[in-house]
Amino acid sequence: MSDVPPTESIPKPEEPTAPAPQQTKTQTLTFLRLS
Repeated sequence: MSDVPPTESIPKPEEPTAPAPQQTKTQTLTFLRLS
């Protein structure tokens, strides 16, 4: 898990391989806010 890109490092709540569009948007906003 060392060569995992930052995008993959984002903790996924309940959508490991099939994140919903809204879920992805929310995660992106959260990630940007946390940054």
